[in-house]
Formats: sequence, structure tokens, C-alpha cells
Amino acid sequence: TIFDHTRLESLHVFDEIISFVKEKKDNFSTYEYDNILVYVYISICLTLDWIYPKIEQDLKKDIYNYTSKLLSELPNDVARRVLANKNINYQSEMISLLTKDITSKYNNCLLSIIVTSYNIDKYIDEALKSLLSQSYIDFDYEILIIDDGSTDLTYEHIQKYSHLSKVKIFRFEKNTKGGVATAANYGLSKARGSYILFADGDDLFAYNLIFNSINAAIRSNSDIVIFNYTTFDGKRKIDAKDTGLIQLLSNDERSGKIIHKYRYLRVNCVPWRKIYKKSFLDFYELKFDESPYFFEDNSFHWMCVLQANSISTICDRLVCHRIERQGQTTTGKGDKYFAFIHHASFIVEFMKSHNMFEEYKIDVLRWYLGNCSWVIRRLKSKRKFIAESSSFFNLFSVQDLKDMKQRYPSKYSTYIYMHYLMKNKPYKASILRYIYHSYDIAVKIYKKAKEFKHV
Repeated sequence: TIFDHTRLESLHVFDEIISFVKEKKDNFSTYEYDNILVYVYISICLTLDWIYPKIEQDLKKDIYNYTSKLLSELPNDVARRVLANKNINYQSEMISLLTKDITSKYNNCLLSIIVTSYNIDKYIDEALKSLLSQSYIDFDYEILIIDDGSTDLTYEHIQKYSHLSKVKIFRFEKNTKGGVATAANYGLSKARGSYILFADGDDLFAYNLIFNSINAAIRSNSDIVIFNYTTFDGKRKIDAKDTGLIQLLSNDERSGKIIHKYRYLRVNCVPWRKIYKKSFLDFYELKFDESPYFFEDNSFHWMCVLQANSISTICDRLVCHRIERQGQTTTGKGDKYFAFIHHASFIVEFMKSHNMFEEYKIDVLRWYLGNCSWVIRRLKSKRKFIAESSSFFNLFSVQDLKDMKQRYPSKYSTYIYMHYLMKNKPYKASILRYIYHSYDIAVKIYKKAKEFKHV
């Protein structure tokens, strides 16, 4: 059936709906109101896109102009989210025209990449070149470089990119205490993008990093997008240990639907393998902890995941993270690893203040015990670390440890190790883990030999 001009009367109904929504604006935060606008305008666009091919040819222009006018009144990121919704037919004539039209009208920044640097003069050029040579980009993005008081030639290398319009350079006179928290937060305060990507200045980035991650964020309207990565020690690339965690998620979970948040809490906490919606970070006032401790990305990861309404994941390996570099936070030994005690307390206090502790306490216990296993190997004063962890362990019971083992199945040797760590017996824990681990291996060898004998 060909629709006549009477179908244009529906435009008045849409005007009434939009007027009603705008009247209620003061009842919501900017973050909530933008989400409402997205859903309302998606519904209207779907209806208009259904009418467009059926209406008389001379009236098509009226429908197109009306839809274009509606979207042009929206903030840039809201209009993009409407057009990128997975329910909209991208191949349709009207939506295809609108997408080109909106892209050409808006020059607002869609993504801010915050690059932190400190004494990495050998690597910074390679990192920046890979960020500046991204493919398939038809929108504006900016690169904010925050140098944290480098004493080598890092800043001189960065200055070579100062003539580029998308690059903005900031420098601290002195290196800030702890990790990159202060530099990252400063970059966040200067960012004008709708989405945020934190990047280490010594890493390498896939040519499709921005395209893949931004598309995933916009289509699913996600607060956070997590993607896979590889590590690089200067000689070879190795898949990240948690690569399989993302691949095990269901299709619904990958596209933004949160079924079990603890699945995302297990993912490596590093911020450079995620992009964040800036309105989400602003609404919940989420920033890095600027206390003088390393490993500040742990608490930031927990706060973001626990507050997020939607998280998407991408199986693609989009970042190549450099490891075993001299001067890296995760290399060497020393008291800096006591920072985990501070971050554990910070996370627990955050969870308690948001009434989340009981729901996620076995998850934070698993996180801390897992890090203890990694940290203790790098400490001389093992007993001191465990003794100072006692206030954290006192929050949990043996039943919590059993519940944790049920949610996170592990080898018996690991369970025994964690049990004695909580009892402030690190040496006994290590010896028993070794014994039970050896037993596990012996059992496997015996079973294989038995199978071979049977054959």
C-alpha cells in the first residue's frame, strides 16, 4: 500500500511525545536524560523508516527533512547512538542518507585518548604513530599526552607532534608519587570526547582499535567496552592470561547485557584495554585514587564495573602491551607491593558505602588472595605483608573461602594455599601448595600411564 499525505499527521504525534519528554528534563540527571532521549528517538526513527519507503514519492522529502531536523537538535553523541542502534536497518535508504548527513554536520570530538608517559623515550614514537594511523575513522578524535615529569628525552620526542591539531600536550614539572593516577585524572579533566581511552605511552595499538571499540560502545550504548590484548617482551607476543574469559561470555553478555558482574571483576583490571563513556564517569564521579601508591588501576576497575549498567566485550586483540621493561610498575621488588593492602581497604570501603559488600565479598576475597600469590613472590618481608593483611582477612570466614572455591573452581593446592595465607602462615602455605601441586601432577602422570597401559 502506498501511503498518502495523511501519514504526515503522525509527525504531530511525535512532536507531542518529544515536547512531553523535554518538559520532564529537570526530573533527571544529564546522564539519565540522554539515555531517555536515545530510546525515544530510536522508536521515532524506526517508525519513520518504516513509513519512508511506503509513502508517495513527492512526500519522501518531508519525512527525511523532519527526521534530519529531529536528530540535528540532539547532542552529537546522542544522535550517533540513535543511528548506530542495532535495531535500525543501516541499509535502508533514509537511514543511510541520514548517517552521512549527521556525520558531515557534527565536528564534535567523539573519543579522547589519554596517553600517559614517563621516561619512555625509546618507545613513545612508535606508540603515537600507531594511534595516529588508525583506519576507517570518519569522526573527530583527540590525543591528550600527559608527560609525568620525564627526565630523559621523552618530552622532546612528544614535542615533534605538537603541530598536529588532534594532539594536545601537557607536562608535569615533577614526577607524581604512585602510578599514573594524577596524570590520568588530569587528562580526564581536559578531555572533550564522548568516550575515553587510556593508553600507555610504550604500548602498540592495532590499526582498527578505535573503529572496533567505538562501534561496539555506540551500538550497545555501553558504559564500558573491554577488549582483548597481547603482551610483548621485546622478542615475542603472548596472549593475555584472561583472553579466554571474554570468549566464554554469552552473546548477550558480549553485546552489553550484564548477567553476572563477577565475570567482569575477574578480567585484568588495567584501564588501557577498555574504553569508557565519559558521561558515565562524570555522573558517578569516577577517578583514579591519587594516594601515593602504585597499582591504582585496581580500585578504578572495581568502582567502574560495580557502577556500570552495561558492559560490552570484544574478542579482538586491539592492544599490544609491553612487559619486562626497566622502570615498569610491575617489575622489580620492594615495598611498593604493599599498595595492594591500601587498595583492598579502598575497594571494601567503596563496596560498603554502596551496600555491595555482602553481594561481592567472595569476589574481592578471590581478587586479594590471587594478588597475594603474585605479590608474596616479590617480597622479602612476607610475614609482614600477611600480618598487615589481617584486618582485611578478618572480614571473611572459612565459609566465605568455601563459597569462593565453589564460584571459582581451582586446584586443591591453590585452595590449601589460600586457606593458610588467611591464617597468617605464608611459609606453610607455600610448602603445602608445592606438595599438593606435585601430587596433582603425579596423579595426572599416573592416569596417562594407566590409559597407555590399557591401550
